[in-house]
Amino acid sequence: MFVCGLCAVLTASAPALAPAADPASSASIHVDRYGDPLPPGAIGRIGCLRFHQGGSINCIFPSPDGRLLISNSVYGNPKVFAWDRASGKPLHEFPGNYEYKTIAVSSDGRILATPQGQNVELWDIHAGTLIRKFQADNEEELYGLAFSPDGKMLASGGSDRRVRLWNAQTGKLKREIGLAPTAHQTTLLAFTPDGRKVVAADHLEKWISVFDVSDGKLLHALQPKTFIRCLSVSPDRASLITGGEGAIPVWNIATGRLVREIPGDKTIMAVAFSPDGKSIAVSSGGGEPFSGAVSVFDALSGKVRWRSKTSPPWGLAFAANGKTLFTGSPRIRSWSVADGTEQNPVEDMPEGIGSISVSPDGGTIASTATALWLWDTKSLRRVSKIVMDDPIWDARFSPDGKWIATSAGKGAVQVLDRATGKPTRKISLKSWARSVDFSQDGKSLLTVSGDGDLQQWDIAGGREMRCFTKPASSLGYVTYSRAGSLLAAVDMHEEIHFWDTGSGKELDYPTGQINTLEEEPEPAGQPRGFRPQMLFNPDGKMLITSRCQSQIHIWEMASGKQRLRLGGQGDWIEALAITPDGRTLASSSWDRTIRLWDARTGAQLSQFEGHRGHAHSLAFAPDSTRLYSGGQDGTILVWDVAGLTSRQDRGLRLGATNREKCWELLRADDATKAYAAINQLIADPGGTVPALAKQVTPVMQPRPELITKLVQQLDSESFSKREEASEALSKFGDGAMSVILAAMGARPPSLELKQRVDSILNGFVVPTGNRLRELRAIEVLERIGTADAQHVLTQLAAGASEARLTREARAARDRLAKHHLEASSSVAK
Repeated sequence: MFVCGLCAVLTASAPALAPAADPASSASIHVDRYGDPLPPGAIGRIGCLRFHQGGSINCIFPSPDGRLLISNSVYGNPKVFAWDRASGKPLHEFPGNYEYKTIAVSSDGRILATPQGQNVELWDIHAGTLIRKFQADNEEELYGLAFSPDGKMLASGGSDRRVRLWNAQTGKLKREIGLAPTAHQTTLLAFTPDGRKVVAADHLEKWISVFDVSDGKLLHALQPKTFIRCLSVSPDRASLITGGEGAIPVWNIATGRLVREIPGDKTIMAVAFSPDGKSIAVSSGGGEPFSGAVSVFDALSGKVRWRSKTSPPWGLAFAANGKTLFTGSPRIRSWSVADGTEQNPVEDMPEGIGSISVSPDGGTIASTATALWLWDTKSLRRVSKIVMDDPIWDARFSPDGKWIATSAGKGAVQVLDRATGKPTRKISLKSWARSVDFSQDGKSLLTVSGDGDLQQWDIAGGREMRCFTKPASSLGYVTYSRAGSLLAAVDMHEEIHFWDTGSGKELDYPTGQINTLEEEPEPAGQPRGFRPQMLFNPDGKMLITSRCQSQIHIWEMASGKQRLRLGGQGDWIEALAITPDGRTLASSSWDRTIRLWDARTGAQLSQFEGHRGHAHSLAFAPDSTRLYSGGQDGTILVWDVAGLTSRQDRGLRLGATNREKCWELLRADDATKAYAAINQLIADPGGTVPALAKQVTPVMQPRPELITKLVQQLDSESFSKREEASEALSKFGDGAMSVILAAMGARPPSLELKQRVDSILNGFVVPTGNRLRELRAIEVLERIGTADAQHVLTQLAAGASEARLTREARAARDRLAKHHLEASSSVAK
């Protein structure tokens, strides 16, 4: 008898897998250190693919001869795998599903049944070929399948709530045996060992039905106290166990009565009877993300024989002799039933990759999962594994590379010494710590907790510096601007908020345009999850976002308008990364592709595929020659992107006429056209820099007496004088802001004066026209970056200190100086 996640007839156990020869000394560079092939474009792999599904395994079926394991996953890699038990390599792949659906394997281990929409597909497991396909429903989706013990019948359940029996040989309907009492779908199905009854239930519902196969009558309607996730029938067909929340109920199948309850954890993911019925295996979760255990109970007394802490598997299966237990989530692992000793076929490796971060010197990768893993980027071998009390959600290197900040469950934030791995500072949050990041100077930390609190901490003293205003709902993702004090966060409504980290104030701009997006249709065949992506480009001039979408939007921070929209990926964007020079953008998607984009034109440069499942995280090496992707399959792939990121700009000679057209476009309201003009000007540095030196001049320090006179004129009885004063003050720019406020005096202003001053000051906040053009010109000069361009920036940086143009020029000049210093140091080394 095969029931999803419970039954097995495997007798052999596989030896531990030893790494193959070091790829550096191997004749071929197209395999990893275990001898597994690398995908095109990849030059290395950290971790091991053996027995790794690339998604949460909810079904495991061993073959009767002990040579194969069949597994199905959900919410990740939509494939069903047939594994070679001895090596852990996949022999065949079959179509699967993203959603929680169950597959079935015949009792002789030869036929695989998979639900595909309204159809059932039957596959020859050993040959890997399709035997037949038949339509099991006219309109509704199929969710659950189960073979009868003799393999002659196939039970199906779907979103119409009906359970149907099919002739497995012909695909003809034998009987419709009932309407399950649920508002959703029938997902969990199991025949009793004698084939006379079929048990049906819905994943995450509070009902269980037992039907008579011969006439389709409902024998029992069981009502568990909590919704269920899993079920298993005992080999003697007398008992049924189900798992949901808390205690595990044991039902008498003949009477439909609850016999007893076995104490359980908060969340029960999977249950299975052993072949002799004397043991019960249980996978449970402790309530915290990633935390859980595998336990084996005595079926008669309910006492725990052993318990091993691990990520909670969704699938369980016993070997035929009852001596080995197989679990899956997302890697198949084996355990001794006698004492709980793990019989792992691969060396200690992460089951999945959460976040990845590359050290500033490019020598180390930090990846997160149930522990913090540090990897050497040259040998691709593990440097260290740091285990904490709770799973780690995020890890980031400090700007100087000496420290690593981590966020973990139960609100634990730590700063570790990179050299020793020992904590130097601990910070406790009220809720679990979702993400963490260093400030640009490395002196403070930004943290986001599970309940949405966004806080900034002084690392030296461990004290809270400020708690930023919390939006109406929890924050989902946070990023610092690398170019200044700007902070951005997105909330659960997918709206982006901005703060100034110096003052702690939330900013009103440029949220309006950025938070106005056209709705995109949800990609078919896949559940939507909230994991919006957002990052600033290195100079802070642009914000790149993808908020649960298949498209990428590039926004201009000065105006808050969209510069580019990148499309082409077939599913939700899962991760973003950008090169240090800001020219190349990488994205990964649930369509399991990784794509590289030209951040200036929006053109796609290349596409990679290679992970089982999608890549959770991306990071470029500091020199931009490598891209690292961390996947659901527990591996980090190393991609050679040097030829893509080191592309040379084609030189242009715009000529005076075209240069003047570009200059006019720099003031355009259309940010896309203005961005195209920026790129054209950058391509002709010889003509652009001298022209901008003449067209953009330093902001003059306003004379207080003149500002005071004009402010007073704003309250004149003459409308024309008020208009003249407003226009004159607007031309001074934001460098006159403090002087204007001082000139208003201590007395309460008239309504006319207040309205006009507010209008002028608001114009300073959101630049338009000439002021916007000048800010875009600063961007052009910085991206050209020549000595002449730096000279012009130095002149502009000498203007009125409060003016935004002056501040932007000074920041651009300082970034260029830092970049050239770092480049010189690198060459010297």
